Amino acid sequence: MKKFFSIMLMAILLAVSGWSQSDYLYTYEIVTDSTTTYSYIPCYTNYDYGATQTIYTAGQIGLSGEITSLAWKSTGNTTTRTWIVYLAHTDLDHFASTADLLTESQLTQVWSGTVNIAPNQWVSITLDTPFEYTTDSNLVVVVKDSTDSYEGIASWGAMNTNITGRSRYAYQDNTPVAVNGTASSNNLSSYVPQIKMTIASDDETCFGVNLTTLVVSNVTTSSATISWSDPNGGATSSYSVRYRPAASDSDDDWETATVTDTTIELTDLEMLTAYTFEVAPDCNDELWTSLAFTTSMSGTELPYFTTFADTADQGWLLHNNANTSLSAWAMGTPTNASSYNNVFADGALFI
Repeated sequence: MKKFFSIMLMAILLAVSGWSQSDYLYTYEIVTDSTTTYSYIPCYTNYDYGATQTIYTAGQIGLSGEITSLAWKSTGNTTTRTWIVYLAHTDLDHFASTADLLTESQLTQVWSGTVNIAPNQWVSITLDTPFEYTTDSNLVVVVKDSTDSYEGIASWGAMNTNITGRSRYAYQDNTPVAVNGTASSNNLSSYVPQIKMTIASDDETCFGVNLTTLVVSNVTTSSATISWSDPNGGATSSYSVRYRPAASDSDDDWETATVTDTTIELTDLEMLTAYTFEVAPDCNDELWTSLAFTTSMSGTELPYFTTFADTADQGWLLHNNANTSLSAWAMGTPTNASSYNNVFADGALFI
């Protein structure tokens, strides 16, 4: 899993290229494991119409400037689609629900036309209207597919952020889909497509930590180790880190620290609790990169006793099965269940 913020940092002076207002032209990729593919974003080609919204964080983008082109990595099938592409700033780092989706009035249309999709090729567009981006906010990339036909399923290079709501896709036949509209299929997703951006900027780049190098390991009931790679070629001297329970939206709940290494051990965590961890480089302490993880359950000696007086008793959770009208206490997450409505599946212990 390697993202080379392959800064084909053509450190090309833009005066030479015709952009006299900016000093540098940066072309770089958010590159993920080439074996990871996803069919639904930026568009799902097996239906007539669709719309997707994807959030890229300021930490991923790394610098302010004028975005002049975008490209997505196709990994399968050959087809032609008709797109309208929009960009916008946002303070969101994920869509908590479809109510968070941006409306067309909140977006800037930057391109429209026909794209030719072929396996293992970049689908590139030069923006009709360059977009002035600032790392004070995250970036929403919206693709509206108005092809009015379908031709098999294309797939795209993608990265699983493990944060549900980093993207949203909707698709259907016969009727166009609004950028934030409902359709026969509507889903929030943790996947974001592999993308390449060209940015004309006055700034020398400072990149946030690459999500694909941000790894959690040695997870126990009360601790976890987080490690990452320097996104700035060894130039980062320290990092700001923070973490809190994923269920919290309060800034008061962040535990914070400054570290000089590219690893940290988190301690005194709660058992079977989901956490959000974020890290930012010293060159810009607002370029946060996020990771979600959950602490483990404890081992138990037999005989084992519990009163089950609470719905969260010593790591056991009570789940209702809508299909059978039965309930079960479970410890752990079922690996072969699509949701907790289907709790009787492999990967968890049940009573």
